[in-house]
Amino acid sequence: MELDGLDVRGDADGLEVQAVDASVAILVGDPVGTIVTGTSGLAAATGAHFIAVAAVGFYIGLLTAWDTVAIRIGHGVFHGHLLRIPA
Repeated sequence: MELDGLDVRGDADGLEVQAVDASVAILVGDPVGTIVTGTSGLAAATGAHFIAVAAVGFYIGLLTAWDTVAIRIGHGVFHGHLLRIPA
């Protein structure tokens, strides 16, 4: 099965399907990034202050999500959880 460009192999191959934080970043980052880009463009085109504030809020939320994923991936690599070969 293919999920947003990622191959997910399951029980047919005898492997356990594990979701990793990077997949969350890929799946969540695209729509949120689009919202940030759209609201930023709309704020620039209209000059509406409340839309500019919303764009900044969305951007801060996107950066927070990216930071969370980066920290969790770093934690998983440091402790060996993400580098372990599946049994």
